[in-house]
Amino acid sequence: MTAVLSGSSFLNQSVLQLNCDWKADKVISVRRAITLMAKGHAEAVEVDTASNWVTYNFTDWLEVSALKDLYERDQTAFLKTIKQPVAVPWIVRVTNFARFRKSSQHLNRRNVYARDRNQCQYCGKVFRTQDLNLDHVIPKCQGGRSTWENLVCSCFKCNTKKAGRSPAQAGMTLIRRPVVSKKQAVKVNQFQLKTWQHFLDESYWLIELKD
Repeated sequence: MTAVLSGSSFLNQSVLQLNCDWKADKVISVRRAITLMAKGHAEAVEVDTASNWVTYNFTDWLEVSALKDLYERDQTAFLKTIKQPVAVPWIVRVTNFARFRKSSQHLNRRNVYARDRNQCQYCGKVFRTQDLNLDHVIPKCQGGRSTWENLVCSCFKCNTKKAGRSPAQAGMTLIRRPVVSKKQAVKVNQFQLKTWQHFLDESYWLIELKD
């Protein structure tokens, strides 16, 4: 891909790079971000107006760029190339899963919510992230531990109803058995998401869940 946009200052503008853990890693240039994506080493992270975010590999990002060129031209910064304009990804996430395989499956609040797709595992309804909580299937007061197999998404109503009881004791049923997350979800509902700031203050979401 050969950029035909004149002026190196644009190519040197800042892009936030996240590591495989979704943690802010460092700030890189637009040039570097596009290069990483073109080589398959990173994916774009896009935030929409519904306070959701989704990731795109380079091929998918080219399709997104074409749509932005048609419908969001006045709201998007583009890198002009020989083939087509490429939207500038202001946040990218590296995808070297081989190197970070272990850390990509960290047991944290975000990954549990992602695995369960923001769906309460008791009533089956899908909620906004701010309307969910984590529930220990076997309560900690009964010896339950913070593990992939013992943590699920729960809405506040179901969480309050279950309280410090097991599902059987509370007369409730899990809609699916919780398992270890195999991979990151590409879309997670968030609240008060402000692009960079969201990833610069992640302690609530990314802290390791331990007993």
